[in-house]
Amino acid sequence: MEFHSESPISMEVPSSIQALAQHKHVRCIVKLGGAAITCKNELERINEESLVVVCSQLREAMNPETVESQGKVLGMDWSRRLGASIDSFADDFDVDSTLVSDSGFIIVHGAGSFGHFQASRTGVNKGGLHLPLVKAGFVATRISVTSLNLEIVRALARGTTDYIVLVSSTRLKNIVSTVQKIHPSLPIFFSRLSPMFLFEVKNPHSKLPLALAINMVILCVSAIGFPEAFIRGIEELGPLHVDRLDFSDHHSIELNDINLIRKILRRLQIRFGVEVIVLITEKDYDRDPNILREVDDFQIMVLCSSLQIMPFEDRTEEDFRMNLKKLLLST
Repeated sequence: MEFHSESPISMEVPSSIQALAQHKHVRCIVKLGGAAITCKNELERINEESLVVVCSQLREAMNPETVESQGKVLGMDWSRRLGASIDSFADDFDVDSTLVSDSGFIIVHGAGSFGHFQASRTGVNKGGLHLPLVKAGFVATRISVTSLNLEIVRALARGTTDYIVLVSSTRLKNIVSTVQKIHPSLPIFFSRLSPMFLFEVKNPHSKLPLALAINMVILCVSAIGFPEAFIRGIEELGPLHVDRLDFSDHHSIELNDINLIRKILRRLQIRFGVEVIVLITEKDYDRDPNILREVDDFQIMVLCSSLQIMPFEDRTEEDFRMNLKKLLLST
């Protein structure tokens, strides 16, 4: 079973994807957080020590028998790097080798100190590809994030034999077509995060309808990697006006940020003559719940979303549940 998110992923597609169709189930999706594998306060610097530890732990989780029984770890990084030799153990691999398992792990990663600087300095998060600076920002961001992705792939390849790199959404159709040629009966599902309800920061157990946003003036405040999806989701609810305040990914809200929000709220209240609601994501709420609860002079609500399976080639959410149940029962 293969999963796809509508959010863009800055990862390269391998030239051959036959291995993609061979995965019969997904046991676990592991995200390597950008703050964990990079030095967040230093531009484009990888936390080498942390990355080595993470890759070692992944290798042990994905191939525990291999770690215990093999005297050496077979790597897959046979490319030449400046000042380094190529360690190739290609002859040690064979078709029936227990080194290659069907672990069903999917690994994704954040950007950390890669890409965010370029994106924020050029306004990529606000769109506007017709602007030369934004267009250049997209290129610079892609180069930066791709360079991080390459180093993570190298780190995994040096010690993890059973992995492939997932696809970018721009080439999804070609991937789907190729997979179906290899395995016509392989179920493919599309997913997205869909808004479900709102809750008040001061009352996290409340469950308010999305209709509250209709004809309201809303300030969207977020510190996530791709705020466009959050903004679009709010705009689809039918508000009178949507304004936005974007911080860098993983930014922690501080007192000066609260004062900046107050300043924007006053401007919006003067312009529209109505009370303005501040909306944040679940991720931002979970990161800074305490400071947000201390705000008394304006209302803050949290948008809660849920994974939604999208119809694709007559496959429905019920089909997804049936496939998932079958896989769980077979493991």
